[in-house]
Amino acid sequence: MPQIKNSPNIQLSFIFWVGAITYSPIIEELIFRGIFFNIASTWLDINNKTVKK
Repeated sequence: MPQIKNSPNIQLSFIFWVGAITYSPIIEELIFRGIFFNIASTWLDINNKTVKK
């Protein structure tokens, strides 16, 4: 059965597509920041501005 171009399913899939495009960079940045700050807190002493050994 052919799909009609103005059906609500196409609009809904477009919303999901736009949501996935805008949502994934946010997740990637949160993961990157989590890894970065985990490494930074392991190796850096922020209060004394020194590198831990």
